[in-house]
Amino acid sequence: MDSPNQISTTHQFTRLWLENQHAISGYVFLHVRDFHHAEDVIQETAKSAIDSFDRYDPSRPFVAWAIVIARQRIAEHLRKQGKRRGIVLSADAIEALESAYVRLSEDADQRMDALRLCVAKLGERHQRVIELRYGRGYSPDKIASVIQLSANAVNALVFRARKAIAACIEKQIGGTHE
Repeated sequence: MDSPNQISTTHQFTRLWLENQHAISGYVFLHVRDFHHAEDVIQETAKSAIDSFDRYDPSRPFVAWAIVIARQRIAEHLRKQGKRRGIVLSADAIEALESAYVRLSEDADQRMDALRLCVAKLGERHQRVIELRYGRGYSPDKIASVIQLSANAVNALVFRARKAIAACIEKQIGGTHE
């Protein structure tokens, strides 16, 4: 039976992995073109990461730590393949790409947090049309039939909601991103 500390560590790893999986997977897909091979590398990265999670320093970004592990799994995969397809990059170029990728990932996380907060600040009617339009993928005509408005009125509501969300996000993140 696992101890409470092991369960807590597993829970912490799982939360961090799920929050950053898109960035880690994206990094792997940049280097491993074949979908099935990339999926294998991602699984190996997750296994290696959980096996060495006791060495993770929580004061540093998880995504940067996991990308270092992914880089090792990618190199291992390429060695097993016995070939390198595409452009061969220098170690400096790879490091610069990794650094940029981590920054972009952190920026995307910050924007996603701001998006959630800003949608929550909308009025009920605007939240509803945003959920129907983007959450469920309904067309303006379908939304109009659901909420008993014209398609033009729905388009106006969506436009105003998107405008409010964009202004709110820029305010939340300090207007430093375009």
